[in-house]
Amino acid sequence: MKIFNSLLVFIGMFVFSVSAQEDAVEISELTVGDVCPDFEFRNMLNSENPYAKLSDFKGKLVILDFWATWCKGCITTMAKLDSLQKIFANDLIILPVTYQTREEVEKFMKANKIINKLDLPTVTDDTKLSKYFPYRILPHEVWIDKDGTVLAITSEDDVTGEKIAKVIETGNAMFKPKGRTIDVVYEKPLLLGGIENLDIINAGNLIYSSLLTGYIEGLPGSGSYSASKIGDHVKINNFNNEIRQLYQMGFKAGTPNEKPWDINFYLNMPARCILELRDSTMFQLPWDEESKLKFKNKPKEEKYFTYERVIPKADSLSFNTYIINDLNSYFGHLYRINGNLEKRKVKCLALRRNTARDILKSKGGEPKLETDDSGNKSYLKITNLPLKRFMHQIVTYGLGLSYPIPIIDDTNYNFPIDIELNCDLTKVETLNEKLIEYGLQLEVIVKEIDMIVFKDI
Repeated sequence: MKIFNSLLVFIGMFVFSVSAQEDAVEISELTVGDVCPDFEFRNMLNSENPYAKLSDFKGKLVILDFWATWCKGCITTMAKLDSLQKIFANDLIILPVTYQTREEVEKFMKANKIINKLDLPTVTDDTKLSKYFPYRILPHEVWIDKDGTVLAITSEDDVTGEKIAKVIETGNAMFKPKGRTIDVVYEKPLLLGGIENLDIINAGNLIYSSLLTGYIEGLPGSGSYSASKIGDHVKINNFNNEIRQLYQMGFKAGTPNEKPWDINFYLNMPARCILELRDSTMFQLPWDEESKLKFKNKPKEEKYFTYERVIPKADSLSFNTYIINDLNSYFGHLYRINGNLEKRKVKCLALRRNTARDILKSKGGEPKLETDDSGNKSYLKITNLPLKRFMHQIVTYGLGLSYPIPIIDDTNYNFPIDIELNCDLTKVETLNEKLIEYGLQLEVIVKEIDMIVFKDI
């Protein structure tokens, strides 16, 4: 027994020593043309064996798909990759890879309606592969050929059946290199070192600045914007966005101290925009397939813009005015269009009270907002918070910004509330089934509200 125990201790020390030696090896970034070491894939889910090596897949094309549970685009991409894996099962191995823990990913996989239907073996707890193939934007795709050489590093758009078939048949394909990413220092304006180390003017001389550029490859792009303080100034950025989103940012813009629910977040809905334009191809409305198609067919260099405005902190209450004046000046000259707020009677989805009894009023307690962390949008609980926090969640999380008509609060209720909804938050019908318990309902009405109207000059 003592000999057996000693042997176990020795084996354990040997395994620990090998693992420690592997972890101590210095990792150098790999690029196209480099031969990969025999990577180890550990803590794998959806796999009979939680451990594998790259050499186990010799003779097959391997695609590493770097992803994270918080990345919506990653989830969509993974569904596409799962289909491709089934089509090319004999010649292809697709391995999603994430830095997140096995427990965290396993919980997400069980809860998410898309992921829980997929069979791709998934690497978790990654600390090494992301050092061999560093990234800033997800998803991130690494192609490794059948002999273990890095064939390409691409975005998810390049992972198609056509290109996979070409690589399997010929060993190569035409890939668009993934664009380089640029370091952004959010505490600095773009012209004062905000992009890498581009120092153009002395920060001490800055009083006002306004900047509009075309599409900048490598900068992030989204429907959001960032506001931050720089000494005695306030700065707002919006990277690589369409004209509509720039204007919506301007009309609802707040200062760095304001929370998203403290500003007019309703104006961020595309349904708050009216297009009275001869040519509306610079705009897309999410529910309008024709406008989406026209917009999609435009080159990104023609439809996306980067905007920045810096003003003294003392002027921060006038931020909206500065931004809209800038945009009307810029796009007025470029495309002969302007955008302004106008009162219009339109069809709205209104939250209304259907009883005189006050069922909403909070019973007190710690102010708290809780949601379903699986991404299924099936739970929302508000405790001792204003009704506007509830509406912010319905507009941005539940029904969504892309709802085809404006969503408004027509309750005139100004007290903190308690409300708990355990239902599909993306559908009016299921919401109303629960809202009735709180004396509320969502109802389509016609009302005069602020709309962003785009017109030809």
